[in-house]
Amino acid sequence: MSKFSEELLESVKQMAAIERGEMEPAREIVYDRRSKKVRVNIYLDRDIVEHFKKQASAPSADAYQTQINRALRAAVEGSTADQPDIDTIADLIAQKVAARLSKPRARKGAKGKRSHKSPKTSAGQRNVGRRNIRR
Repeated sequence: MSKFSEELLESVKQMAAIERGEMEPAREIVYDRRSKKVRVNIYLDRDIVEHFKKQASAPSADAYQTQINRALRAAVEGSTADQPDIDTIADLIAQKVAARLSKPRARKGAKGKRSHKSPKTSAGQRNVGRRNIRR
């Protein structure tokens, strides 16, 4: 039997033992040595914690705290996976401007601009406040 066949057979035996609950799956842990971990106590929204705990319950998933840390690191380092690119933003702005420009403007009255003078009354009088002044 070749070395590959022996390793494959051993791997299948281990998988069967894991399925029967006789053995725990091996988990490869890679530690990020960029910074030392610091213990903190924070309050998070319940739905956020439940989301990460649900993901952590999957087979061979990282612990939920590790997943939260990874999400925070991606946000701090500027991961743009969930953010629209500049072309998408420019297109959205162009669409908004075009929509605003295509709206019909409210028309002014039939007389056009109004004079800054008060409206005239009969016989050449100008209506100023409560008094009528003759010219």
